Amino acid sequence: MAYGGFAAWAPVALVAWGLRAGGFSQRLMSQGMTLGVLGFWELIKLLFSVGLLLAAPRVVDGVNWLAVVLAFVLVLKMYWAAALWLSVVKQTKLG
Repeated sequence: MAYGGFAAWAPVALVAWGLRAGGFSQRLMSQGMTLGVLGFWELIKLLFSVGLLLAAPRVVDGVNWLAVVLAFVLVLKMYWAAALWLSVVKQTKLG
């Protein structure tokens, strides 16, 4: 259970750190390369996520791959549900 949480949380935290605190990203963003920097960090997040999924059988004993993939997809879909929910909440507060 803890590994699953780490596999979902760690790549997002890495991207947030890279976009916020990385001096490399700050210099490029100031030069108008925001989309390229975002794409770079999204690629890093994708590679890190796939690496964590591939490492799961070595880290956790008795991994059920179907459960791992389904849980991972659900976590990814929750980002969209949270964004939708926040937009609805904002609209109800404004209107």
